[in-house]
Amino acid sequence: MLEFDENVISYSTQPETFDVYGIEYSPDILVHTKRDGDYYEEVKGDYYLKKDGFEERFELQQKCVKALSRLPLRLVTESKIKKAPLRTLNRLNKYQRQDINKDIDIKKLPTKPILFSQLQDIIFSKFNADIGDVWTLFSHSIFTFDFKAELTPDTLVWRAR
Repeated sequence: MLEFDENVISYSTQPETFDVYGIEYSPDILVHTKRDGDYYEEVKGDYYLKKDGFEERFELQQKCVKALSRLPLRLVTESKIKKAPLRTLNRLNKYQRQDINKDIDIKKLPTKPILFSQLQDIIFSKFNADIGDVWTLFSHSIFTFDFKAELTPDTLVWRAR
């Protein structure tokens, strides 16, 4: 989800290792953002949260990471990652490897928020493009939307740049 979040400048996985009372610990992700500062993320499946001692271990990890790096460590759980938006993000991920259709003049696309279906109609009629070209505009962050929801024809979208 980070690769499509307009607040995220960059992120790296397994960025560094910390000594947590003699045990090496590497947070899953270091995130650099425009508005929220930098922070670490630890991603865990819901089943993992039920293991004995998880809360105590995680609190120790948070304290050590904060003390050593001055950055917070946030927990991202499977249940926090909603399935519908994840389907959309997986689809967008497929289009990241595709180049933007050169026939689409981005400067002629709306700058104000519109429905996804309206954007499709504009791109289909003015530029003789297909749905893959529309998805590519989102995967390359030309257009964006609220990533907490699934992208549907009725989703409000806007130009990101």
